Amino acid sequence: MLLVSLSIMLYADDILLLEPSVSSLKQLWLVCEEELSWLNLTVNARKCGCVRFGLLFSIKCSYISTIDGHELIWHDEI
Repeated sequence: MLLVSLSIMLYADDILLLEPSVSSLKQLWLVCEEELSWLNLTVNARKCGCVRFGLLFSIKCSYISTIDGHELIWHDEI
């Protein structure tokens, strides 16, 4: 079974990506970065972050990297 989830919320210059797994978040992140690059826009990795919700929130997740190699930081709280 293939599970596809695209949860993107936009407000002004903010983008919120919601995904059920870290691997699907990584895929959606890459798609968003590629689309932004077509518009000559870049993502400022210092202003980005990831938060994990649920029972496994405290387990360390693999890093998500930007196209230019910066890593997004996982936060413990909002």
